[in-house]
Amino acid sequence: MRTYRRGFSLIELLVTLCVACTLLSVSWPIARDWIEREELRTGIRAITSTLHMARQQAVQSGRTVTVNTGDGNWHTGWTLQTQGETEPSLIGNRLGKSLFSYSASTVSKAILYRSDGTAKHPSGAFQAGTIYLCNNAGHRGSAIILAPSGRVRVESMSPCKKLPQHASTQP
Repeated sequence: MRTYRRGFSLIELLVTLCVACTLLSVSWPIARDWIEREELRTGIRAITSTLHMARQQAVQSGRTVTVNTGDGNWHTGWTLQTQGETEPSLIGNRLGKSLFSYSASTVSKAILYRSDGTAKHPSGAFQAGTIYLCNNAGHRGSAIILAPSGRVRVESMSPCKKLPQHASTQP
């Protein structure tokens, strides 16, 4: 009587390995693109939700609320602090490593919300400007636009390659 071994032959294993490698090589660019898109969306949500929360907190408390980037780079994090309090009520984390930001000087270091919900520059003038958030490849980005009324809107921009001289990039 003849006995057969259970298992796979070397040829079957090699064919399976080739098929798996082919599927991986086809799906990798799609997965990478999806990851970049999600990191950008997460960064946009983090900044806009902080600005919305600061505006709401200013109106509800009747005091000035400051969103401060410290070093002028939104991708390195930010704090939210209400006037008269010693500690910030929110500390925003660094954004994804594949993102960088740059902004106009009016919104690069701090955004102040007054008790009426309007944005005010530290000098006392009205405050408006744009925060640009882009992926490191530069082919995808968004503009977070702050209106003098304090409202925030987001516009998609593609490509994000032309950077001003004062652009800040992540180390």
